[in-house]
Amino acid sequence: MGRISLQEFTLLSTLWTGIFCNYVCYSIIAPFFPQLARKKGLNAVEYSMVFGAYSIAQVIFSMIAGKFLTKIGPKFIVIAGLFITGGATVIFGCLEKSPHGRIFLALSIGIRMVEGAGFAVYLTSVLAIVVKTFPTNPGYYVGLTETVVTIGMITGPVLGSFLYVASRIDRSKL
Repeated sequence: MGRISLQEFTLLSTLWTGIFCNYVCYSIIAPFFPQLARKKGLNAVEYSMVFGAYSIAQVIFSMIAGKFLTKIGPKFIVIAGLFITGGATVIFGCLEKSPHGRIFLALSIGIRMVEGAGFAVYLTSVLAIVVKTFPTNPGYYVGLTETVVTIGMITGPVLGSFLYVASRIDRSKL
């Protein structure tokens, strides 16, 4: 690995924090979204499409980000990706207030696609920055980046379960 400078450490920490938070937000809905979707009138096939919409958007927008990365610049794409993902995540959190049925399904799929698109451009830019910053050993740092992805995906459902259970506690009995 070798030693890295404080600036490189700060860069990696910042980028990895964004990746971790994004993948927590990606996977945090797993424990409770199916129950909400059923209450809103969706069946298992329909709410499964909501989970898949994120990944479909990632496939499409990763390629688009890769194509325009050198023209737009990774710094702008990183910031835009985080902004898009964060905004979509907040809006997704408001879906409980949306109408039932097909409107809920359309909003859920649309918002998750925007969230997936935002994260796809963010992750594509991060990987380009990591490779450029560490040209002598990019595989090691890309591997560490993928480790952060996995940790975020593991943490999300656990945190989601905890928050879901905590929201169901009858506080009047405490």
